[in-house]
Amino acid sequence: MDNFVLTATGVAGTIQGEPALQFSSPTLSFTGTGSPTLGASQIYLNGGTSNRIDFNQNGAGAPAFTTRSAGTKIALYPNISASNVDIGLGYMADGGAPSMWYSILSPTSNGAFYWYAGTTQIMALVNLAAGTRRLDLTAGTLANPAISAGLNSSDTNTGIYFPAADTIGFVEGGAEAMRIDANGRVNFLAGSAANPIINAGLNSSDTNTGIYFPAADTIGFVEGGVEAMRVDSNSTVNYLAGTVSLPSINAGLNASDTNTGIYFPAADTIGFVEGGTEAMRIDSNGRINLLAGTIANPILNAGLNSTDTDTGLYFPAANSLGLVTGGIEIIRFSGNTTSFSGGTVSLPTINAGLNSNDTNTGIYFPSGDTIGFVTSGTSRSIINNTGFGIQTTPSAWIHLSSSPILSNWIRFDAARNANVPPENNAGAPDTGIGTNGAINKYLQEPDVWMEVILDSAAKGGGIVLIPCYLPG
Repeated sequence: MDNFVLTATGVAGTIQGEPALQFSSPTLSFTGTGSPTLGASQIYLNGGTSNRIDFNQNGAGAPAFTTRSAGTKIALYPNISASNVDIGLGYMADGGAPSMWYSILSPTSNGAFYWYAGTTQIMALVNLAAGTRRLDLTAGTLANPAISAGLNSSDTNTGIYFPAADTIGFVEGGAEAMRIDANGRVNFLAGSAANPIINAGLNSSDTNTGIYFPAADTIGFVEGGVEAMRVDSNSTVNYLAGTVSLPSINAGLNASDTNTGIYFPAADTIGFVEGGTEAMRIDSNGRINLLAGTIANPILNAGLNSTDTDTGLYFPAANSLGLVTGGIEIIRFSGNTTSFSGGTVSLPTINAGLNSNDTNTGIYFPSGDTIGFVTSGTSRSIINNTGFGIQTTPSAWIHLSSSPILSNWIRFDAARNANVPPENNAGAPDTGIGTNGAINKYLQEPDVWMEVILDSAAKGGGIVLIPCYLPG
C-alpha cells in the first residue's frame, strides 16, 4: 500500500493494512511482526519529497495527573496515574501563545532530560526531583564556550566555558576576560590606566575610571585615565601628590570639604591642610613643622578634648618658643635665653608647686632689673641695681661693689646716707660698716670704719666711730 492517507474518525471499524495494519476506533496500532525490525512496531514514512505526522490544533493543555490532558500529543512512556504523567510531549497555550511542553513521570522521581549529538551527551537537565535541578553542559573552549550568544548573533566565541574543575571562565572574542577559580576568587585581566579592567562603563560609558592591575601584587585606582592611587606589593598605599587646595586625602566624600586633608608637597614630605591652608608639615628629616600661632591661640594646645585652646605652645618669632597658659605667655625660650613672666608674691613665677603644691614659695620678678625671693607668700629679699635687700621694701642693704673698692658698705639704716664716710656726713651719719672714701694719710690705704648711732632719747645721743687701719 503506497502513498495513502489514513483518517481516524472515531467510527468503529477495521482497516487492514500491510503488514498487519489494524484500525479500531479510536486507536491505530501496529502489532504485526513484519516490521523492518523484528519484534518491534514502527511507522515508516517514505514519501518522495516530504514525510510528516500532522496533529490538528484541537486541544491544548499542560500535562495532568489521573487523566491525560487534551494537550498530550505523543506519549512516549504512558504512565498516567494520580501521581504521574507520561513521558511525552504536547501542546499548551502559554498566555494565549501556542507553546510546546515536555514531561517526565513525577516530581518525586529523579528523572532527567538528555540531549545527544550522535552518541555524545552534550547537555542534560538532571536531578529533576531532588530540589537541586541543574543544567549540565560540556566544558567548551575559548573558541567555542559552552554558553554563547551564537544562536542569534553568530558570536560563538563570546560566552562562558569551564576550563577546569570548579572553575568558570568568561570569554570575549575568544579571549578569557574573567575567571572564577576553585577558591571562589574572581580573576581579571590586568587592564590599563586608560582602560581599567573594572570600571563604570556599563551604564555611564566612563570606561577610563576604575581599577586595574599594573604589576604583580599591585592594584591601581584610576580616574579619567590617570592613576589616582596604588596599593603596591608591600601593601603600601600610594597617592598622587595633591595640592593645598585639593589634598590627595580629604573629607570630600561625605562632607564635600575637599580642601582639608593630607597632601605630599615634596619628596619624603607630608602636608596637613585645613581650609586650603597648610597647618602642619612633616619634612624629609622627620621634623614636625607647625604654624606660629598666637598667645590667644597657641598652635599646640589641649583644645581637642578640653576646649582649652589658649594654653599650649606657640612660636612668637624666629628661634623663639613661647609657653602659654590661659592666654598669658609664662615662659619664652629665645636662643640661649629663658624669659619668665613677672609673677607675684602670692604666685611666684618659679615655685615648687608641681609636686608639692607649694605655689607661694619661690622666685618672682616684681619690676625691671629686680629679682624677688618668696616663702609662704611673703617676700624675704630682693636683688636689684642697688644691691641685696632684706624684705619687700628693704630697710637694710648689703652693697659690695667690686669697683671702686672705696665704695663697699653694709648699711643697716635706710634713713641714713649710703656710701659716705662718717666724718664727711655730719648730722646724718650712717649705721653700718664700710670703707672710707679717702686715703689714710699715714698708711696711704683706704680706711675701714664701723659706725653706730645711739638713740638720743634713751642714751643721750651720740656716735661711736671705730676706725680700723689695714696693715700695709
